Amino acid sequence: MSVQTVPLPEGPAGVGFLTTEEAARYLSISAKEMERMRREGRGPRFAKLSRKVVRYCIDDLHSWVAEHMVSNTAEGKAMLRREGGAA
Repeated sequence: MSVQTVPLPEGPAGVGFLTTEEAARYLSISAKEMERMRREGRGPRFAKLSRKVVRYCIDDLHSWVAEHMVSNTAEGKAMLRREGGAA
């Protein structure tokens, strides 16, 4: 499986910030799923800059993925149950 990379916009001090669509593409999920996870409080941290402007810090995406690393499907199912997601 090849990993698709997304060119990252540069913010202050070289930190990349992504829109919902860019963050979703980076994680290989849909923007709708990103929005759902944000609404349910089970996705990566984000910055709410205005009523309609949301940004994700690339470091927070990496941390969130690292927190969701599992060694087997049983661990994955248990983690999803704890978070209230579908197992």
